[in-house]
Amino acid sequence: MKRKGITIWEQHIEHIVLGCAVLFFLVFAVLQFIGEPNSVDMQPGGKVKPGEIDGRLEQTASSLEKRLTPDAPPSFDIPDHEPVVDVFNEGIAARIANRGVIPSHMSVAFGEGSDRPRDVAYVVPEIAAPFSVVADQYFDAVLAEEVDAHESLQDLLPEAPHDLTWVTTAARFDLEKIWEEFRRSGPNDARPLPVNWYDDRITIIDVKVEREEKVDGIWTDLRTLDALPGQVSVREQIAGDTDRSVRDEILNRLFEEDEQVALIRPPFLGTANASWTPPDPRVSPEQGVQGLSEEQRKLIDVTRQLSLAVAKRDKLMKEYEDAGGSASDIVPPKEEEPEERGRRGDEDEKGKGTGKDRRAPPPDKKAPPGGSFGFGNSGADDATTDRQAALKRLKQQLLRQEQIITRRSRQLAALGGDAAGVLADAEASDPGNMSSDEVVVWAHDIAIEPNRTYRYRFTIELYNPFFARKLDLREEQHHFAESITLASEASDWSDGIRAIPPLKVYVTKADGEQGSLGLGQATAEVFRFYYGRWWRREFPVQPGDRIGALKTRREADSAPESIDYGTDWFVLDIIHDPDAGREAETRGLAAQVLLQHRSDSSQTMLLDPRAVGADAERSRLRDLVDQAGLADEVASAGP
Repeated sequence: MKRKGITIWEQHIEHIVLGCAVLFFLVFAVLQFIGEPNSVDMQPGGKVKPGEIDGRLEQTASSLEKRLTPDAPPSFDIPDHEPVVDVFNEGIAARIANRGVIPSHMSVAFGEGSDRPRDVAYVVPEIAAPFSVVADQYFDAVLAEEVDAHESLQDLLPEAPHDLTWVTTAARFDLEKIWEEFRRSGPNDARPLPVNWYDDRITIIDVKVEREEKVDGIWTDLRTLDALPGQVSVREQIAGDTDRSVRDEILNRLFEEDEQVALIRPPFLGTANASWTPPDPRVSPEQGVQGLSEEQRKLIDVTRQLSLAVAKRDKLMKEYEDAGGSASDIVPPKEEEPEERGRRGDEDEKGKGTGKDRRAPPPDKKAPPGGSFGFGNSGADDATTDRQAALKRLKQQLLRQEQIITRRSRQLAALGGDAAGVLADAEASDPGNMSSDEVVVWAHDIAIEPNRTYRYRFTIELYNPFFARKLDLREEQHHFAESITLASEASDWSDGIRAIPPLKVYVTKADGEQGSLGLGQATAEVFRFYYGRWWRREFPVQPGDRIGALKTRREADSAPESIDYGTDWFVLDIIHDPDAGREAETRGLAAQVLLQHRSDSSQTMLLDPRAVGADAERSRLRDLVDQAGLADEVASAGP
């Protein structure tokens, strides 16, 4: 092989490279055993060999897992700071704006407030009890739409007609005394309540009414009345845990005057005849009338009825005008003279008549809403027809009130009263009016039962100015800040009121020596509450006769209708009074009538026709029948 011209390096380059590679691998192999060339320097922890990596990762992961649990301790100390939540909450309650722009309970102030006294006592107001508690019973038929809207009413009134009798109880509440309590200073330098604590207003949170029933001469079964279905009430909100957010929600709602009034004086449910008017505790029948004659008592009663009728007329007129009606539409039908009405009587014994002097019973239950009450829209659903139906209903109610006002004015004038003065002062006589000195509150009891006697008392719960203000109070007053309400003392109980049953029997005449059998004859008067109103019928009876019967009434332009006047009583005996004079015999007042219950012979009643003239309950029933007759005349006058 020819090597001339080739250098030695060129001749041995392959051997040199191979030798270097072998040397490198020898050095690398030696270093693997005499050092730690694959170790990694980690901070913290120093060098880590390859075989230690897995163990170190598992250790680190386990440590992280423990620190991620909810109850893991912090990895460093957290110093305790001074609590600031109470100061923040007090700042929320502080005032930053003039009253009337932002309520003080919604204003915000930052910081602790250097001018807030910390070591003072405040006067704890003593809230006097409501007073002059009265109660009255009412009768009407609840509108079908009201029943359909509330499940509780469907349980109470499952079938039409939705006849209902209820009691409304009312009381007076002195606001002036409360203002005095809020503003007065107390002993031992106790300060008046700061105005911004109650926003310079008295807010009634709840009207609590308790009821008792008289059983065997003992008052028992104490219970609190529930609010009406649909009534404004915050009772459920304040029953549980109440905080500032709940407080603000309640106050923001009740600061609206309409809401406050609806809570303390709830309107009654919609009824067919709109017959409800609130009892007035400022004109109690027992107040200041002791020793007065029957004529004087009647004067007081008619005066009150006239005042309430005018107030109700004015309220209906406002609703009528708001619905688009005009006061010029209300032209009452001509009021006939009292003697003419007396000749017609309440009802024709044969069930015949022109239809003008009394109202026909309602249509069949299956008939569409409307009928003789004038409600409903004959199945039409459009807004125009609904509005026309509402206007017609309000107009009929207004016409009815106008006739009641006319009649009561004549009665008052006949008794020597000042009808013009009553009409002028009617607005002041309306118990619905509010003033800064006194307020009338009321509640409804729709859970009464006939022939049972009840009594009522009131407790008023106001917004508690101390609520959630512990930081402003001494420790001994802290408990005053726990409740959102400040309760008044309980009122005295009302007089007992006996619930009139839907069927009442009286004897107006009795003669123990006449009759076809010579056993005597009497005239029984039966009142029947049916389809939202009272009806009256007289029945001639003799011993052995059952009082009352099913009667068919035929009215002009109406189908035959039946009213069940039947009772569970029959005449057992007619007892003649031998000492009765000729005048008593002529007037049919010379005997008493003994009645016996048909299914329970141990139940008897002895009725004296001489007592009916002074019977207040019968007088009221006759008045209710009379008012229903006015409604009939208004209905017959057309829209």
